[in-house]
Amino acid sequence: MALTTVNITGTFNFPDATWAQYTTAEFMISGYDTDAQVVVPGTISSTLGAGGSLSVNLWANDSGLRGTVYRVNIVVYDSSNYTKEVMRRDLGKIQIQASGPFDISSLLDLPATVPGFWHSTITQAEYDAAIAAASAAAASEAAAAVSAASAAASATVIPINSQVSNYTLILSDAGKQIEMDSATDVTLTVPANSAVAFGIGVGILVTQAGDGAVTIAGASGVTINSVGGYTTMKSQWSSVIIIKRATDEWVMIGDLI
Repeated sequence: MALTTVNITGTFNFPDATWAQYTTAEFMISGYDTDAQVVVPGTISSTLGAGGSLSVNLWANDSGLRGTVYRVNIVVYDSSNYTKEVMRRDLGKIQIQASGPFDISSLLDLPATVPGFWHSTITQAEYDAAIAAASAAAASEAAAAVSAASAAASATVIPINSQVSNYTLILSDAGKQIEMDSATDVTLTVPANSAVAFGIGVGILVTQAGDGAVTIAGASGVTINSVGGYTTMKSQWSSVIIIKRATDEWVMIGDLI
């Protein structure tokens, strides 16, 4: 089937109402397109007649599936050989419908489809499959987002280990809150690295939940640094954090006496 062409006419003049001899109008299509056959991109050149008149037949690219446009240029040459350009002016983009003919001035006044946009026809089954796939992808993304949010929330929870008497830290206490809930004085012992190998930088929160005073002590060979060398918590609901800074060395920060 032959391509549908439309006659495009018009007149090109300079602002002083003159026109230049040896002038052509160029119509360069923006890319390949399809209209029951492949339309190869190229430039159509039409020599203007007396008075700057134009008459050229062009494919109605509005019928294509890829949203192509024509770029319109006016080119002035130095002689009838049409080999040496002396001026080139870009007039913009046009898109041609099959309902022509048209005057070039009316086409240049209209907005053209952006190059690169294209559309195609699919069956109902293909459409349903695409919608189902999109819905499944959206549901999967939503589930992943909920899972990530839950994981983030879980990461901020500090587990509590409650004790009612003297207690020595174990490896699973890393990152926990140790609540010492005793009516009498008790001691929380930080073990040597050889016994419990906490990682450097591990922090443990200790809270005095009962009336009994809580003293933080290091096992043999363990140094616990604190302001003033204080190691006993001040009163009920006082809290301290102990942080491992070296193999057998910790620093303690909090409410101490």
